[in-house]
Amino acid sequence: MKSAIGRPLDPRYPSNRFILIAAPLSGLGWMVWKLVSEGDWGAAAGRALVAGMATFLAWAIARELDPDRPWTAGVAAAVASGTIGAGVPSLLVAGTALLAARTAART
Repeated sequence: MKSAIGRPLDPRYPSNRFILIAAPLSGLGWMVWKLVSEGDWGAAAGRALVAGMATFLAWAIARELDPDRPWTAGVAAAVASGTIGAGVPSLLVAGTALLAARTAART
């Protein structure tokens, strides 16, 4: 049995182009913020990785829950990126939520 849980990101779709740009920019933004505020390259790199991944996961979850309105995924990505400073998100929980949404939606 073949699984469709994983999907490629086709850059021909505007929503996919958005996240292919937004996630790295989120990571870069938080990396610069951490470098300026703390000067610690390790903490900055860690925050950059988490920020980029959390931004992507928020976008992917929103796309699964509301596939007919791609702008909601953009809003979710922006909110996720903007709130990284409040605390480090759990990528495990977000990844599990994405898998649960895909399983429930049977996509």
